[in-house]
Amino acid sequence: MKNLILIYLCSFMALSAAAQDEKITCKVKGLFSQERVEDLKSLNDRLVDVKVEEVDFATSLVTFTCVANSNTFKNVKKEKYWEHVNNQIRNNSNHSFYLLPEDKANLTNCKKVEIAVGGLDCKACEFGAYRAVYQMKGVERTIVSFKEKKLTAWIKEDQVKKEDLEKALKNRGVTILTAVNKESK
Repeated sequence: MKNLILIYLCSFMALSAAAQDEKITCKVKGLFSQERVEDLKSLNDRLVDVKVEEVDFATSLVTFTCVANSNTFKNVKKEKYWEHVNNQIRNNSNHSFYLLPEDKANLTNCKKVEIAVGGLDCKACEFGAYRAVYQMKGVERTIVSFKEKKLTAWIKEDQVKKEDLEKALKNRGVTILTAVNKESK
């Protein structure tokens, strides 16, 4: 009988601990190439009470598991978890990643713009091109690939134009090629 009670208590404690984990989904800025998915996942070793679970590169949405009953999240409302996770992600990635709430990830009313670019031969070059445009008002998502020689951005046309992106890239020293440049809804 004692063994049965002990097994029951252990099972209950395990279920209670698992119930304390909360999942949150956020938009991640800095996820500009497929290789950056592994960079983001590698932060798991340095995060406290947080784990990167799933990464959807196409939408830049990432699901995190947070240990709700930990000191990190004690007395924090779930809708504010993303701010605590953001602080850890930023600090542990040397500010090359940061988070936005999931509701900021809507690309529905955005125009997809592709710009052929040259002179990008490494991850740092891709990051430089990304940084030239990703914080511009109206730029919702940006992907850069030196292998494909293009930058793809989803923009709100009432706030930014393709020409603005090209100018920002040129100012950053990125060569604009004429091969691919196309636009679509």
